Amino acid sequence: MENNILLDAKGLTKTFGTRTAVNRLDLRIEQGDIYGFLGTNGSGKTTTIRMLTGLIHPDAGEVRIGGYRLKSHFKDAIALVGAIVEQPAFYAYLSAYDNLMLAANLLKDVTRTRVLEVLELVGLTDRAKDKVGSYSLGMRQRLGIAGSLLNEPKLIILDEPTNGLDPQGMKEIRVMIGQLAAEQGITFLISSHLLHEVEQMCNKIGIIRCGKLVAEGDVQQLLASGGSRTLEQYFLNITEGEGRL
Repeated sequence: MENNILLDAKGLTKTFGTRTAVNRLDLRIEQGDIYGFLGTNGSGKTTTIRMLTGLIHPDAGEVRIGGYRLKSHFKDAIALVGAIVEQPAFYAYLSAYDNLMLAANLLKDVTRTRVLEVLELVGLTDRAKDKVGSYSLGMRQRLGIAGSLLNEPKLIILDEPTNGLDPQGMKEIRVMIGQLAAEQGITFLISSHLLHEVEQMCNKIGIIRCGKLVAEGDVQQLLASGGSRTLEQYFLNITEGEGRL
């Protein structure tokens, strides 16, 4: 793995009919980053994430994860990744523990002990035996992150992890991501439209506009270079006239 680059995407391109959703996009994420991936609705964020996780294939370009080409060494590459794309899905009539055991059965060498470990990591040990139907949205999000941790990934990709949460729920997810990065050494790629949350949570950001990466770098350095006091102000300057998040 060259220069601690955990995820390296080059020239990613995806078209749907006559519309180019992602256009020759390059993305490099170093080990240890909490990387915020920002863009307005329709800018290409989710399409990019789907290509990075192998859910759809790019028309051009390639993805390497941990040095493995996703196309030719899919199992090796994807074994390094945990992901939540859109909302995590669970059986509401089963407990958190039983839901995770079902997921663990689909993975290689994931034990009951690991299931208990990830429940503790996301703060759900006391509610592990409760039915997921009784969980709040924030608890479901934490359970989704627990599921993404089962295979001990190096990289976790989260698509809008705080969407729909109240301020306390947002804070809990933000704190948990920071702790997992610091204590477990996990790298994060987080797609979000909540700029204040990203500014508090992420050390680096990339901004995508019309399928192209238009800005990337350390959050504080980008703000200083753009003469912006907040990430929201910087984002609006970069994407002026494009529309709302």
